[in-house]
Amino acid sequence: MTLLELWVHTPLAQSVGFALAHSLWQGVVIAAALAAALCVARSSRTRYGAACAAMLLMLVSFGVTLVRLMPQPPDLSKTPHISFSAPTLSAALPMVPVAPPAPPTLAALLPWIAPFWAIGVLFFHLRSVGGWIAARRLRLE
Repeated sequence: MTLLELWVHTPLAQSVGFALAHSLWQGVVIAAALAAALCVARSSRTRYGAACAAMLLMLVSFGVTLVRLMPQPPDLSKTPHISFSAPTLSAALPMVPVAPPAPPTLAALLPWIAPFWAIGVLFFHLRSVGGWIAARRLRLE
């Protein structure tokens, strides 16, 4: 297994995937509230403040969702005592046919969102930096 596959199977990856999925509808609600505020506000300072507050609210809502979705560590003091004994095999076990594997569910695919999202963010930041470097090079010539 690769490092990416190992990370995708962790509870953190599951939580980040679900938090990113939830951030879509949260962003829509925040954008609708911002649009309503921008229709009412006339001052450029007020509009700028509302836009900055909306961006901050999107970041905070993602963080709160991520913290709420993180699995709690197990309480080891409440685990039952397990006694181990030698396994016994029954000769009369029926042969059960093996079902074909089920297609992956959305919950199984959500942990893969986070690495691809991060790669997309990195790509667009590098693209912006490339444009900035090109603009500086043209200005210096």
